[in-house]
Amino acid sequence: MSETSSTEQLFQWSHISEQEKRVLFFAKKGASRPPDLYSALKKALRDQLSRPHDPVHCACFLDDRWDNRISVLDAFLQTNAVNLIVCDVTELDSDTMGVLTLALARQIPVLALVHERISQASKLKGLRTLAFQPGKLGKEFQAAAAVTVSDAFKSPDGFVPQNTYRDSMRQRVFIAYSHKNQDVLDRVLVHLKPIERVGLVDAWSDKKIATGALWRDEIETALSRSKAAIFLISADFLASDFITCYELPHLLHKHQAKSLRLFPLIVSPCRFGRDPILSSLQALNDPAMPLLLLSFPQQEEVLDRLAAAIEESLAQR
Repeated sequence: MSETSSTEQLFQWSHISEQEKRVLFFAKKGASRPPDLYSALKKALRDQLSRPHDPVHCACFLDDRWDNRISVLDAFLQTNAVNLIVCDVTELDSDTMGVLTLALARQIPVLALVHERISQASKLKGLRTLAFQPGKLGKEFQAAAAVTVSDAFKSPDGFVPQNTYRDSMRQRVFIAYSHKNQDVLDRVLVHLKPIERVGLVDAWSDKKIATGALWRDEIETALSRSKAAIFLISADFLASDFITCYELPHLLHKHQAKSLRLFPLIVSPCRFGRDPILSSLQALNDPAMPLLLLSFPQQEEVLDRLAAAIEESLAQR
């Protein structure tokens, strides 16, 4: 079994014998993954699965040292047969979701690694998983990994991601706003769309309530299921009885219970800094420089920071 370290070497897989099993490791960023995780997996494949007449050939995508690694992976999958992709889904980011999206589209088997402490294995519907514990990646883990990978080789269809994995991973972001700030909401949704497309978030606002639906029930359900919330704070926001008497108490209670993360965005000059409760929250932008007092490029920079903060926050679930 060999390891590659460059794009040219990766694409040399096209010359490997069809009898060899190709396993591609899509590594997490170096700072967030257990340093020995992929070494333990490669050792398991080398020692327990590789045979003279049935070798296993591995490559490793080396975390953030790769530029545009999803594009590279897409091109790679188009030109090479991959028997299995192994990736860590403990912390979700757009790259991880991109891998799963490509695997689903191209029907490539995936083994999803997940940290044992968050018990995600039982929640990730539509994905075959292998739990791990940093510091416990010895013979027992390697044996379990070898058995699981062997199963993937024997029954690859059972490891192809199913559409249901998106629902189990997607985390709802509730957007509380005044209809007077509809144009700001629209720009927020544009900035969240890329991470919504890959299944990382479900950006929810009352625009998603269908005609004829019981709107209060829909909002209550959205509030209860949300993992994060954006407050588009303006004078109209603070003047809304429904927002201040119904939505805010629910969201603030969840925030205090540490089951929801808040992202206050100051849209226009308002009473935010004098509000005894809201003023205790750290706003994304400077309350002295509300969004609507900025130029359009400056507004876009703030909204991009908002989307990045949400992506990073939800990845650390």
